[in-house]
Amino acid sequence: MRHVLAGAAQGIESCEIGLLTLGEGCSDDAGPTSSEERLIYVLAGAVEATSGEERVTLEKGHFLFLPRSRVHALRTVAGGEAVLLDIRSAVPTTSKEAPALGTPLAELAGRVSSDALSSHQGHAAEGRAFETQPLLDRKRGSERLRAFVAAVQPGSGMGLHVHPFDQFYFMLEGELDLQIGLEGGSAAAGQLAIFPAGMVHRNRNASATPALQITINAPEASAGTPSVFDVTLSEPLR
Repeated sequence: MRHVLAGAAQGIESCEIGLLTLGEGCSDDAGPTSSEERLIYVLAGAVEATSGEERVTLEKGHFLFLPRSRVHALRTVAGGEAVLLDIRSAVPTTSKEAPALGTPLAELAGRVSSDALSSHQGHAAEGRAFETQPLLDRKRGSERLRAFVAAVQPGSGMGLHVHPFDQFYFMLEGELDLQIGLEGGSAAAGQLAIFPAGMVHRNRNASATPALQITINAPEASAGTPSVFDVTLSEPLR
């Protein structure tokens, strides 16, 4: 069963993000004609991913990138069910990139770890700089997506800014205070925040504990292209 969190129904065309629940003995297969690239992250349980003769086992905290046209199947490990964050993006037929079909499956998989987090250098944060671990980008074979895990420390966040792409936060732990356009709110573990391209937004961890999230940018900005623009508000016109 797949529950869509963001996609065409929400006015999002760049990707589709859903929660995929596989019961005991269930599988999810993709054939070679697929034009979508896919990133999955295991939220609970475990799955076995296969592609031809290759196979890897993914447990909670593991992720796997599946390039377009890569035949694959996901099956639950005997004796349980699994819940996956399932991110898909259709690759335009005009794409000049070559899908990473020859990359061994084990090299397309990884695990989120506190040891892999490093201080984020892309743009300044308010308060203590947050830490990130890259999951997927063009250097890792993606044609459309950039995704990373971000650990936002108490008192830290980003001021008002805007991106030329759609951005999403899927919260793994903790909570963030958010402003999206003129609306304020919050996102807690298990929730998805959606920031459409061109929408002014900001975030802050006002709690006493760190917040952990998966950030997804779709489509990833081209190399050398600015991806973050700070926003300064002036007094409103009267």
